[in-house]
Amino acid sequence: MPLLADFPVIFVHYPTGAGGWFFSSLLYNCFDTSDPLLFDQVGSGHANRSISYTTNFYKDFLQEDRGLDIIYDRNYENFTKSQRVDYIRNKLLVAPDADISTHVISIHCKNINVFLEALPLLKVVQINITDGDLLRCTYNYLYKVLSQTPLNFHTFCEERGITGSELEIARQKIQNLNKENIEYFRWVIPFIQETNQTIPNDAKFVSRIYSMMYEDYMTIDPGIMMKEVLDFVQCEYDRDLFETACGHILSYRMTQPIFPE
Repeated sequence: MPLLADFPVIFVHYPTGAGGWFFSSLLYNCFDTSDPLLFDQVGSGHANRSISYTTNFYKDFLQEDRGLDIIYDRNYENFTKSQRVDYIRNKLLVAPDADISTHVISIHCKNINVFLEALPLLKVVQINITDGDLLRCTYNYLYKVLSQTPLNFHTFCEERGITGSELEIARQKIQNLNKENIEYFRWVIPFIQETNQTIPNDAKFVSRIYSMMYEDYMTIDPGIMMKEVLDFVQCEYDRDLFETACGHILSYRMTQPIFPE
């Protein structure tokens, strides 16, 4: 299969719970308008699966120890920076039947610089959060993902030592994510932090990174945001595509669960 390093590619880089899968799918939809954009009833973008199939990032890279070492920015004593760059260049592949000019990948990782080093045609759209957004991202993940998949929630809890009577308490609380119960789930915040960016963007890549705050992603004029992003990723668009993309942003915002305050 062709190397991803030889193709234009966009990474949407964000922490879990910050809505980046939807934005990745929206950008993909801007490059391939034949693929409809879907909205589900819990405000998650994961009903859209097309970005999963154009590369081997999800199927292979995220299933390998070395891929996870890169995502979690760990194990440098056995896996050096130069080895990581080579690994990314040689292991990230384009699917043979991927018929799209620019590839889009949704990514959680602590250090985006190594990907920018390895992929010369990569551009990154970042959705950044403040410490004050951590509980909101936790709520989003609980509401959109774990509350919808009881088996995954059970496994998630057990992996973090929540078992027995404490697991039963957690099961009851996730069924009613009010303000009090969200406070209980603060023990989920470290999971959000595990793949949140901790290594600052290298200044040499500044022209290849577009950054916005989560609060802006969810509130600012979608026309301003989408014009800046589409121009940055060099997506050709007409008035219809632009207005459709802006409408999708508004629709996504309207489907978001209301954070209990």
